[in-house]
Amino acid sequence: MKNIIKSWIQKLRNEPIHMFAVDALGALVSAFILFSVLRPFYKLLGIDENVFIGLALAAVGLYFVSFSGYLINAKWWKKHLWVVLISNCIYVLATIVVIFLYRNSVSPIAVVYFMCEMALIGFFIYLERLLIKEN
Repeated sequence: MKNIIKSWIQKLRNEPIHMFAVDALGALVSAFILFSVLRPFYKLLGIDENVFIGLALAAVGLYFVSFSGYLINAKWWKKHLWVVLISNCIYVLATIVVIFLYRNSVSPIAVVYFMCEMALIGFFIYLERLLIKEN
């Protein structure tokens, strides 16, 4: 597993423009899970349904920001990756605020989901910063 991750990171180092596609796919998966999988169980998860809708819409917005970076001129990829990186940081902060605001009612399953999502986004942020720094 470690070698797979190392080879994947090396491929991104060689062609950093693909980080946009990876990030876009992650945002799309998050939006799907938030809206289609978690939202129907909002009462059990202890978070208002509108919060799931809002986070899903934010993830769709991140998808468009990330995917547009994949389509842009290669000359501008670094600046656009900064936009994606900052957008991901804001999304993580929003998620932390949601967990804090619903701390008295949020279920452990919802906390685990959001922690896993934030860890994955944190890894993407790390990779984005690494790619910006190295290129």
